[in-house]
Formats: sequence, C-alpha cells, structure tokens
Amino acid sequence: MGIPKSTEFRTNVNEYRYGSDNNTETKVVTIQAGHVYARGSVLGRIDATGEYVLCAKQKDNGDAVADGSQRARLVLKADVDTTGGAKPGVTYAKGTLSTSWVKLGRGHTIASVEDDLRDLSGIYLNQPAIPAVG
Repeated sequence: MGIPKSTEFRTNVNEYRYGSDNNTETKVVTIQAGHVYARGSVLGRIDATGEYVLCAKQKDNGDAVADGSQRARLVLKADVDTTGGAKPGVTYAKGTLSTSWVKLGRGHTIASVEDDLRDLSGIYLNQPAIPAVG
C-alpha cells in the first residue's frame, strides 16, 4: 500500500499529509540503534555521527540534549525498528504535515520544532481542519 492520493485525505481519519503528492520529498537517513521509532517521529541529527534519533530537548534524566539532535530536521515516514542495530529509514524532507500526526521527543512542543523543520528542511506543520458536524 502506497501513500494515498491527496484526494483520499478528505475521508481518511489518519490524515497526516496535505497537498498534492508532488509537494513532498523524501530522504533516506541512518536511524540510530536501540529503539523502535514510530512513523511521524520528529528526528534530529547527532552531529558527531550523522545518525538520526527522536528529537528531544531533554534526556530521560532531565539533562539538556546538546549533541545536535535537539534541533528538528526530518519526520519519519514509516516505523523503523533499530533494536538490532542502526538501519536506514525513509523520512519526509519537504512537505506539509498534520500537527496531530507528528510525534515529539521529551521537552518539545509543536511550537518548539516548527521553525527548525521549516528552516532546515522545508517541512511545514499544519493543524487539520475539523469538519462541521450536523
């Protein structure tokens, strides 16, 4: 099953992308080992290794993240399980995505990632419209 055509988004309750299929770009990157990453995860890049991880402002112990991965760069297109080692993952590198679809790391909010996603990658976040009832 591929990505649905833009005309299908109006009825898809799992809507995550806006615009035509020509308005997105993907990029394959190396996802760091040790985690299961869900599609829609906002990723940051570790400067020292070039690998991507869930973008977070804080570590589990509460310390600030300062390895470069605290800056939002890409959004994971499909689930990736790296528990057995680092793997390539397909990411969105350009496009407009739903705010309700993206998954954020510890300490981040939509407001704290949207400027980096836009400026570093060309990814725009948009809140989906809620259809009228009745």
